[in-house]
Amino acid sequence: MKRKSGSSRKGRKPMKEAWRVEFNTDTCSLCEMCVNRCPTQALFLRRTDRKVEILFDSGLCNGCGGEIYCEIHCPEAAVTATRIPVEGLPSEPVLLIAGEMAICLDCGRPYMPERKLAALLEQGKITPKPVQKFCPACRRDRLIDSYLSITDRIAGK
Repeated sequence: MKRKSGSSRKGRKPMKEAWRVEFNTDTCSLCEMCVNRCPTQALFLRRTDRKVEILFDSGLCNGCGGEIYCEIHCPEAAVTATRIPVEGLPSEPVLLIAGEMAICLDCGRPYMPERKLAALLEQGKITPKPVQKFCPACRRDRLIDSYLSITDRIAGK
């Protein structure tokens, strides 16, 4: 889930416990699993044209009732959550990690964090192909064009 940064904490009840979330920036691929699993949206994305960032708002984190979803579900074991004293919580969201976006060679739109693409290739979850330099929409268009070209040849056109 995504949300806008800068949300206010006005009107919230005082917290009984607080959490700090840290990322191992050497192993995190920006896969966004932690963001997608965060039930309180304490972890969230901020995207610009060429950059993606994961931020953490400690005022929203309740430690998932002790299950710590971001830590449990991180495929790279790059997330660590720890209890901290409530006093001195940052008043603004904290930047945990940032990365550059891969840019489509056809349309020029950003489509995936470069770190995520590199991790998928390294793990063998996708095989290196020239089409991976294109966004999903341009890949689809190329696939359709290729299919039409093949079917036209078969039909003798």
